[in-house]
Amino acid sequence: MVGNVRFERRTLAIVLMMLVTLPALSGCIHLNFGKRLVAGSDKGEPTYVWAEKLLETWTFQTLIVKPEETIHHDSQNNTTVKKDTKVMQLSLDVKMTPLPGGLQLPSGLPRFVDVSFTMPDGTVWFQRRYDASTTEDLEIDSPMDGDWLLKVDAYGYGAPSLGVQDFYEVSIRCLEPE
Repeated sequence: MVGNVRFERRTLAIVLMMLVTLPALSGCIHLNFGKRLVAGSDKGEPTYVWAEKLLETWTFQTLIVKPEETIHHDSQNNTTVKKDTKVMQLSLDVKMTPLPGGLQLPSGLPRFVDVSFTMPDGTVWFQRRYDASTTEDLEIDSPMDGDWLLKVDAYGYGAPSLGVQDFYEVSIRCLEPE
């Protein structure tokens, strides 16, 4: 009797294996169905991709005859963040080149870059003033969807012939649903 039970279990296991294997080999089971059968369902889970949202650069070119009019630059840009975005990255690069010995800006002319980043609900998420060269990377997990506002107010100097070239660059990218 013990031998018969062993034989029946072995037979049952072989029959079950054949029931699963044979239809798959004959092409009766669709590949995606087979994948879901083995790995589970992926319905409802979107595919995420990195999307470049904004790139703003500005290089100062100062006119010696009118420095007051050529050292200032300001801008405002909206960046739309999709619902269910996982991550938003903000990268800043500010270069303030030291002035050559003896060179002075006219009195009262500033050199700085103000950057602010405002959430769709009007809350200022980030605000900073840079008055020296710097690079900074910031990351927001699960950012609020909607239009974010980037404001830049910059005063810089640019005279390539003197080796002075202030500039800034701001880039934003998101890991968002396709």
